[in-house]
Amino acid sequence: MPIGWLTALKLVPWGDVIEATPQAVKAARALLQRRRETSTEPTVDAKGDVRITADMLKQWRQEQEAALETMEQLATTQMALIKEIERLRQRQRQTTWITVILALGLIMLSLWLLGGN
Repeated sequence: MPIGWLTALKLVPWGDVIEATPQAVKAARALLQRRRETSTEPTVDAKGDVRITADMLKQWRQEQEAALETMEQLATTQMALIKEIERLRQRQRQTTWITVILALGLIMLSLWLLGGN
């Protein structure tokens, strides 16, 4: 039987994920910066022929840069999402405790009313 989404989310160590997210964003930014600074010339095979044209290489670099920027945006979005999930988990815990306390109060009130008659 497949594991449910809620069960899977409960198994994730959210504290560790939240702590690691800023490092992921930082690493993505560093990778993007390194990519901008590095320049690679087209390779030449044994015959002296160029394997990749300069236009092809330029296009590839642009695609890589766009992909890295996208990864950075996704990491930032993930960080915000994880923080929101953690906030919702805390709120759910509070709601659970309030429900338990109210249920106990209702039980005690019912016992008091029934015992008083």
